[in-house]
Amino acid sequence: MGNQIIKQPNGLYCVFSSVVDNVILYNAKPEDILQMWVKDYEEDTRRHLDKIIRKLDEGGKPYYQFTKTYDDMLDCIETVHSKKMKDKVKNSIENGEECDW
Repeated sequence: MGNQIIKQPNGLYCVFSSVVDNVILYNAKPEDILQMWVKDYEEDTRRHLDKIIRKLDEGGKPYYQFTKTYDDMLDCIETVHSKKMKDKVKNSIENGEECDW
């Protein structure tokens, strides 16, 4: 089950982990729990991102048969939006501009 938030008698909250069968945070306000969760999700997201980047750098396909190349991406933008949009994206990328959307 993972973590369970439990209201304490003093009106604050604790987080009980069924993984370790113990409290992992106590006397917490909702903001404290949010901060803990954001940190956990950030670490999970960073690991996921690192795995994708590593696979791409090794020439792999992190999205299996749905992995697009740069040219595939541009072709898709042209098909779905327009050649004008494709050219705008391509020029922005190749000129080193920051993404503004």
